[in-house]
Amino acid sequence: MNNNPNRPANGNSRPADRDRSGNGGPARTGGAPVRGSPARRSPDPQSRPRPDPSRKADDEFARYQAWLAQKREREGQPDPEGSPRPQDPTPVRTQDPRPDRTQDPRSDRMQDPRSDRTQNTRQNRTQDARQNVRRDPRQAARQNPGQDPARDPRQNPRQNVRPRQQTPEQIARDEARRRQIAKRRAEAREREAARRDYERRIREEEKRIRRTETRAAAKRIGRGALLVLAAVAVLALLIGGGIYLALNRTPDAPIDTGRIAFYYGGIKVRATEAEVCMDGEELYVCFNDLASYLGMKESGSAAEMKFILPVRETAPASSAGDGSEESVTFVTGEHKVIVNGQTELLDVPNKLIGEEIWISSSFLTDWMDNLAVTVRAGGREVRISRILDEENSDPDNKINVYFPVTFRLKKNEPLTEIPEDTNVGLLTESLREATPFELNFQTDLSPFEDYMNPQGELRDAFLTLVNADHPLSASDVPGDLMDVKYTSTYRNMQQLREYPTRALEGLFQEMHHYGYYSMAVYSGYRSYDYQATIFEQYVQNEMASDPTRSREDAEALVLTYATRPGTSEHQTGLAVDMDTLGSFTVEFAWTTEFYWLQENAWKFGFILRFPQDKEDVTSITFEPWHYRYVGRYHAKIIHDNGLCLEEYIARISN
Repeated sequence: MNNNPNRPANGNSRPADRDRSGNGGPARTGGAPVRGSPARRSPDPQSRPRPDPSRKADDEFARYQAWLAQKREREGQPDPEGSPRPQDPTPVRTQDPRPDRTQDPRSDRMQDPRSDRTQNTRQNRTQDARQNVRRDPRQAARQNPGQDPARDPRQNPRQNVRPRQQTPEQIARDEARRRQIAKRRAEAREREAARRDYERRIREEEKRIRRTETRAAAKRIGRGALLVLAAVAVLALLIGGGIYLALNRTPDAPIDTGRIAFYYGGIKVRATEAEVCMDGEELYVCFNDLASYLGMKESGSAAEMKFILPVRETAPASSAGDGSEESVTFVTGEHKVIVNGQTELLDVPNKLIGEEIWISSSFLTDWMDNLAVTVRAGGREVRISRILDEENSDPDNKINVYFPVTFRLKKNEPLTEIPEDTNVGLLTESLREATPFELNFQTDLSPFEDYMNPQGELRDAFLTLVNADHPLSASDVPGDLMDVKYTSTYRNMQQLREYPTRALEGLFQEMHHYGYYSMAVYSGYRSYDYQATIFEQYVQNEMASDPTRSREDAEALVLTYATRPGTSEHQTGLAVDMDTLGSFTVEFAWTTEFYWLQENAWKFGFILRFPQDKEDVTSITFEPWHYRYVGRYHAKIIHDNGLCLEEYIARISN
């Protein structure tokens, strides 16, 4: 905005209509093309018209002349000669169509008909140039050396000029402009603060990333250093161990060279040359040293050397012995040794060196109990000691109790005559109760023990024999029937009596431990009427398969694999049919489940009712799926002697 009244609005000190070539010629009016110049293109009607710079300068200078005339009127100064006094100080139009242009023959351009304005403009430029010379303070100082140009009203036209009064609209406009400027500055400050905060956060994030990377690198370096230290430590241990072994023994040296040390109870007794102690790969020990360690008494001669071992500490240990002790005799130069009167042969012969007997070290581990033999340092140390009884020892009071050292071969007791039970006619070994070693159960079957092995009066309560010679009536119905837990899902719930039901649960529990899960119960208790229905159905099937077959022939054929009503063991509630297929064929005999039942069914009180080699006795073909409960006592005898139930009852009945 131009606030200097002494300067034109365009900021120039001379009129803007001066020729731009600088030669002071008359200004060319806007819109008149110069001769010889290319023709001006017609303006685009869609684009905005460009203002003529020369026209703009003329308008600004006209406004300036009008303002200067008004100022001089207020100050009472006469108008300079030839100065125009325009009537309308308002800005002239920016575009002038100028329809009445005429050709100026002197300048070869279009001239405005108002030529007097052009003449006045030139005069005003001349006067303004003169006034500019007078307004120059340096020039005025040169012309009037004693006068202050600032105090000369002619040189300082702004002196004694009233401040310009602003209207309320202008004040409001300025205030709005100031507020807008202040708002823009505040927004700029906020943007700058946000930018600085963003840059600060970026720097902090970069620092955090650098710190994290530095820590990660430090951790990697630390782990690497630990691994290196561990490798160095392991290497140092290996080297140290190698040096120790190299200093203490010669790995490449054969075992039959050097010396072998013998320790008894942690005390070194002797160190003997390996040539004496070794015979090939067999290690010899001096039994005389062991006898001294165990408190044994020596007797005999150089040919046969005898040692007596007391069984109890209070028992007398004399060279003759009192019969309660154990003894061992070594025959010199032979493989023979006599332990408690029983002769055995050793792998290597006994050696007599001087007055001492040397025997194979394997004798101590194979024929003696509660004695530990340890070979260390590559066979250079032999340590022999008794085994400590930790339960009876008192380490706090330094009281050590050891298990008694004995020989595994015992004395032969005189055989007593065993009377034969002619009424049973069975193996005597089968009559005893089964030991836990024989049972060898892998699961806890204590809840089923009383059912698997009934005692007292119940021991013989399940030996009922049912066949064609011993039939049952329709009124024989068990009173303690129970549902069988392991009934096949393809059958209705089967039932058995209480004792076989519980014993069968123990059998299946043990079988599942061995991985046999495909076994299931398919048939249990059958009533008299149900057995009659089954038998009749079998007969009809046989007659239908061969129309020429009579009923008598069909019944005879059915009796080879089924029974008449009243002659079936299923009516007792003690018989069960179980297999893995449910088809009841002899193919079940080739499964691993059948082999397991053959070896273990007796432990749970069951027997195979119709064995393959007893068809002539039972009159029933081989049925590997049919088992009968009799209790463990009788099942063990039947299993051990290879009997069927008919044979067993016949023997015990005699």
